[in-house]
Amino acid sequence: MVENKEKKHLAIDRVTALNSFDLAPEFVTAKNSHDAWEFVYVDSGRIVCRVGAKEQLLSQGQMIFHRPREVHSTAVGGKGSAAIFSVIFECPSPAMEYFDGRVLSIPADLMPRLKGLIHESGRAYHVSDYPLVARADAPVGAEQIIRNDLETLLLLLMRQGGVEAPARGGVEEVGKNRLSEEICEYLKEHLCERVTLEMLSERFHFGKVYLCDVFKRNTGSSILSFHLDLKIAEAKCLLRETRMSVWEIAEFLGFESASYFSRIFKKRVGYPPQSFRKMLINSYAVRRER
Repeated sequence: MVENKEKKHLAIDRVTALNSFDLAPEFVTAKNSHDAWEFVYVDSGRIVCRVGAKEQLLSQGQMIFHRPREVHSTAVGGKGSAAIFSVIFECPSPAMEYFDGRVLSIPADLMPRLKGLIHESGRAYHVSDYPLVARADAPVGAEQIIRNDLETLLLLLMRQGGVEAPARGGVEEVGKNRLSEEICEYLKEHLCERVTLEMLSERFHFGKVYLCDVFKRNTGSSILSFHLDLKIAEAKCLLRETRMSVWEIAEFLGFESASYFSRIFKKRVGYPPQSFRKMLINSYAVRRER
């Protein structure tokens, strides 16, 4: 009897670093390199990546890949702040050549997968520590899930980039995607208001249950949680770039009180607003084991 072994198109041997940084406008790194692949994803703001003499501007929703031993550096450039997520990983698969030097925009349908990878990283490891250390309270299989999620994300990015064209949805599915996009735009336009499901139902002429189901199916998030994520992202930006007090930010973003805002901010970010402001990273000397 012949054993049927799975042939992997792309396999990750080890994740060596996971970083999640909120960067001050003057943030800059020294030139650095390491013996593994790396991608840097811009969660908010803009950054400038330098590879040799070449500079590449990345905006929110974009990521850049660095091949092993490629000398590179990152800066914000003094024009606003930024938040980034990066992964350094060992992957000997020849398929990784597809990503060499690429800058990609994350498609909307893959964003839930990337957000899931970021979330699972925080459950499994002490993110931004080097060397990477697993959390004592990490859920069972979290490290394996991260490798699997990373492999899946990379494979799907290759498909959507031309290795394999994505299948087209039917008319009904396209309509649902468009509805989700319209809800997203409405939430962004009403960022500083207290939006309710009743308001959305009246605005889009659909029942609340239907709206919630369509939005969850296409974004991976609930409507109100997505709106809250937008508010917290804007709060982080205001904490990084202005001198507004916590009370002023809470009022500006439509929170019922400064204490409620602080509680939600700490739950989502891990630190209260004032501590977050004090912990902003101005510069970062990357140290790697040679």
